[in-house]
Amino acid sequence: THLVTLLIVYRKQWYQRRVRVSQSAVPVSGLEYVMISNSRADLHHYSLWREVYVLSVRETRTYFRNRGQFLSKGIELAVVPVLLGLLYWQLDDTFQFVQSKLGLMFLMLFYWNYSCYISAMPVELLDRASYKREIRSNMYRATSWMVSKSLIRVPFETLYTVIFVTIIYWMAGLEGRAENYLVTLLAAWLSAEAAVSFGYLTSVISPSFKVAMALHIPIILPLFITAGLFINAATVPWYLVWCQWISFYYYSYEMMCASQFTSSDPFPGCENGGCPLNTGQQVLSSLAFSSKNMWRLDLPMLLVLILFYRTLALIGVKRRAK
Repeated sequence: THLVTLLIVYRKQWYQRRVRVSQSAVPVSGLEYVMISNSRADLHHYSLWREVYVLSVRETRTYFRNRGQFLSKGIELAVVPVLLGLLYWQLDDTFQFVQSKLGLMFLMLFYWNYSCYISAMPVELLDRASYKREIRSNMYRATSWMVSKSLIRVPFETLYTVIFVTIIYWMAGLEGRAENYLVTLLAAWLSAEAAVSFGYLTSVISPSFKVAMALHIPIILPLFITAGLFINAATVPWYLVWCQWISFYYYSYEMMCASQFTSSDPFPGCENGGCPLNTGQQVLSSLAFSSKNMWRLDLPMLLVLILFYRTLALIGVKRRAK
């Protein structure tokens, strides 16, 4: 009888401890506490924005803890833009340097977008095991994880883009007016954000990092081939036009070209029509670009692509977390 009584008491104490543990707070990186409940009626005790705040603080500390990432990015920003600036040093406004300007702007976009794309791919793959475990434990929503990742990286990506574009822009001697510089910077920044979003999507659909590295070239190759430099935008085959529609390279490249070749005045030395292309507007027309598309097509489409790619990535994260 005494043994049965002891077993009943022990069982009751064990059950009470289990209830207290299930309702207690589980620390997230020692910063905040996310409540976990076994009841399906109350999966999340905190609001979406509270979860985003907690995860953002954790992501910020993790980001600053990675000193190798800051070192590599600092070396990249100290070497690559200076090298491109020296290669395209002080291009003047004559027709002789039109092709050089077109090549420089495309090279800026290609390199920087590819760099952002590659740096974004491991983000989901490295965190896949942890976010799957935590989301399945109802610690936070998949949306909170995706939003926090995006918010924390935007300031750093913006700063890096400003440094990269500014060094090249002034060393190459592109259009000196502030509005031309700001449009070029805006196009580069939006294109970089779209590349990051595309990197998230590539990592989500890939089962491993090796597969992602094998797939990323065939996936991104059609996007920059149809951007307008290697093939005229008006002569893209009908069966590849869809690649141009979803290409952030195409819209940002048109914005950059429109910001540099807006003038209808002849180039120096081409006043008498002795050049194949006499004005900036003729350069845009030869590429099948238009300065009118800068605000009514290119800018909205870049914003749409950023949201589109990240929404698809979020759907993939939710499916993997199930």
